[in-house]
Amino acid sequence: MTPEELERTLDRLVRKQAELERRVREIKRSDYRIPDMVSEYDIADAVFPPSCFAFNSVTQTISDNVVTAANLNASVWDTNSMHNLTTSNSRLTFNTAGIYLLNGQSGWSANPANGAIYIRKNGNATLAQSQIISDYRAMQINDIRNFVVGEYVQLLVFYFDGLGGTHTTLASAGTYTALSAVMIAPLP
Repeated sequence: MTPEELERTLDRLVRKQAELERRVREIKRSDYRIPDMVSEYDIADAVFPPSCFAFNSVTQTISDNVVTAANLNASVWDTNSMHNLTTSNSRLTFNTAGIYLLNGQSGWSANPANGAIYIRKNGNATLAQSQIISDYRAMQINDIRNFVVGEYVQLLVFYFDGLGGTHTTLASAGTYTALSAVMIAPLP
């Protein structure tokens, strides 16, 4: 590069730097605000969104051919008081309105002839379902849904082998019965 080209390049860089500094001063002087679309979504929520991962650390006995709410007696994390261990521990209750990614999983101590897991909203609306037929011990389900404050979800489990009696969910590393929710966006 010739000295003249180097000087022109340096002049361009100095002008760009001056322009950037001018823009920064304008923003600092102005009453700059986050656009309305984002203003209700706390910046802290963007870094640490409302979320919870609850699981059952012990086995749970399920009656044959009965849809049962999974007990969730522990939490790995709960950033928004979504999981109450003393009352309704099968629920994750939404305290912040938004769009959430849901994940549920369960495993069985024996292979069901017919097994299913469901994510149910407010005790009556099935949002998602995963069903297996024969020889499948682990199940997982995912969904993305809108929730308002006060709504809740539960993970329901079902086991059928036609023999009656009871069946046991697994409670060991990697095969816990669990339900999680992570807010991925505010409501539009």
